[in-house]
Amino acid sequence: NLCLQGNPACLNGGVCTLAGNTYRCSCPTGFTGQYCETAVTANTPCNPSPCRNGATCQLVGSNGFRCQCMPGYTGINCETATTPNLCLQGNPACLNGGV
Repeated sequence: NLCLQGNPACLNGGVCTLAGNTYRCSCPTGFTGQYCETAVTANTPCNPSPCRNGATCQLVGSNGFRCQCMPGYTGINCETATTPNLCLQGNPACLNGGV
């Protein structure tokens, strides 16, 4: 388990989360970056974070951002599931009272 081995060193109260064969640091409000190493000031694209579904917002230059999506999500803001939920689309894939 990469998180239990102290890898990575999530900083500033960040929490290590496994993501497939890798990890992500989930940063608390006010911090961003791969290891939560960057303090977010009031007027940046990552404050508040536009990233969704557990993604990490990373500053790019002075006015840009990039969302580092968790596995299973894609899109500029990680808003799109890569595996659609067939049950939400009214697909009768669930049988025998399944949900």
